[in-house]
Amino acid sequence: MQSALDSLPEELRQARWLLREREEFMAERSRDAEALMNEVRAQAERMVQRTEIVRQANAVAQRILDDANEEARTLRHQAEDFVDTKLAGMEIVLDRLTRTVQAGRAKLAAPLVAPAAEETGAGAEEDGFFDQDQA
Repeated sequence: MQSALDSLPEELRQARWLLREREEFMAERSRDAEALMNEVRAQAERMVQRTEIVRQANAVAQRILDDANEEARTLRHQAEDFVDTKLAGMEIVLDRLTRTVQAGRAKLAAPLVAPAAEETGAGAEEDGFFDQDQA
């Protein structure tokens, strides 16, 4: 029995040492787990920030596209107005030219009255044109 009592304190020391080792091991694992959780949280936060950056970039890109489309519509309308103005001016010039041509043709179609032919009665045709071959 004496040997059991003598060996008891040694076993208690070993048990305490094992308990201390276990507590240190558990504390270290707990620190590792906490560090891993902190790393995971930081990575999740970075992913959220990247997602937010992507969302913001998409929003900016959409605004740029909308602005470009609006500017294209404005330029197209301005070009159409410019062309319409130029065509209207050309229409006025062409109308004047047409009236001038019609007036010229009307003068050509009018019967010619030659002063010498009226006096003699020779050289005038029935349709009002002078024929040089008959004169």
